[in-house]
Amino acid sequence: MGMPLWTGDPHKILTARDDEGHSLLHWAALVDDFGFIEAFCNLPDFDTVIGPDPKASNLQTPLMWAIIKGNLRSMASLYGRGASLAAVDSLKANGIILASQHNQLLALLLLHYWCQQQGDMSPLFDQRDQLGCSAAHWAAYKGYVNILRYLDYFGLLLDEQDNEGKTPLHRAAISQWPEACDFLIGKGCNPLARDNNDETPLDIARKHV
Repeated sequence: MGMPLWTGDPHKILTARDDEGHSLLHWAALVDDFGFIEAFCNLPDFDTVIGPDPKASNLQTPLMWAIIKGNLRSMASLYGRGASLAAVDSLKANGIILASQHNQLLALLLLHYWCQQQGDMSPLFDQRDQLGCSAAHWAAYKGYVNILRYLDYFGLLLDEQDNEGKTPLHRAAISQWPEACDFLIGKGCNPLARDNNDETPLDIARKHV
């Protein structure tokens, strides 16, 4: 797409929001309008008026929207302008969790690369949402085995409990994903681990037989 030609007050363009607080930068990231993002970020006073991390009412940033859609060019453009990898939304999910929720493997790999560049990866990859769920919990719940494989390769623990005492294996069993269950058991996850309801992944699986 070509670079847009702006007319009118740049500050009004920078501060425009929809009813849910999304900026024009959010929508450009969602549809991967790379030219728009570049032009928007080059408007006068961009860094002081809005910056690369405007938050919607759910606290999601444009980078999060690009991650959800796997829009790598938009991710790179926003990160290059200083978008934060540590931002979390109203549910306490960060980019790593969102990439895992939405099966965006390439976005996850790009985030991992940037985390490596910044040094310590553990704070971002160890993030838990408000339910205490990690990226591994979400990948297991959605049955995204490729995501689980890479999270394991990156060193993320696959057998930790969330706020309900459930491990990723519990979550995979709840959603009836046999391949995810097989992978997790093969990695040493305990099928007899008990959650806060005293249920094991095996108990949950038996309910669906």
